[in-house]
Amino acid sequence: MIKIEVSQLRHLRVEAIAYMHFPGEDEDDKNNRYTLESHLHLEDIINLSGPNKIIEVEVGLLESLKNQTPADVLAPKVDKVLEEGLIAGELFLSIYLMEKFGQKHPSKRKAIDWLVHLASSVAIYSDGNPLNTSHSTFESYWDKYKNVIHLWAVWALDRNFPFALDGKDPFYIDHEPSSLGTAIKAWGYAKSFYDFGTNFIPYHRTLPLLDKAFLWPLPDNLESYPINCDKPEAMFNWLENYTHYK
Repeated sequence: MIKIEVSQLRHLRVEAIAYMHFPGEDEDDKNNRYTLESHLHLEDIINLSGPNKIIEVEVGLLESLKNQTPADVLAPKVDKVLEEGLIAGELFLSIYLMEKFGQKHPSKRKAIDWLVHLASSVAIYSDGNPLNTSHSTFESYWDKYKNVIHLWAVWALDRNFPFALDGKDPFYIDHEPSSLGTAIKAWGYAKSFYDFGTNFIPYHRTLPLLDKAFLWPLPDNLESYPINCDKPEAMFNWLENYTHYK
């Protein structure tokens, strides 16, 4: 059972989402990350206070918001990153599911080929548009989000096997007891993905899929949660005729 305070989980969510969307160490990502954290903290305060309530907000938070990028300017950046991050998460999740259900030699190449195939034939995101992009683009998303890919994999898992509250991210917590249970489960999934990525060594490779030294760290008191889901038959049926291995 997870042993972590609810307030810690709320803070962890804010920090994680900010890093998920802007994981780089360049000045733009750092500034956007700081701005998103501030907006998410304020959103949390408002959501937890309930309607028509007077709320207390630290002056420092208001000062930071006053001097930062407005929400309507930040929002398009967040939306663009959301699609990219989810693709990275889908790639990692595909490798995890290949291994979980006994696919011979799971690999990033197979995951990329599968997702490119899927994107060319069906719309897999909520805006209804098919993902028509290149192998190099998918590879670039992996590279860009690889330090937070275990977190994006949780969001990808929720898209394929829904478990989060309607309209909310998997780590969201509000007044409802069910939201706490969902968040605990989501962080347990993140720990399972973290453990898998840092221990699974792809075929013909000598190092694990993910480098622990560069991954966004999870608290030591998080415990892994078993990922019980159905076998993705469509992917496995496609893999039966897969010939390009790298």
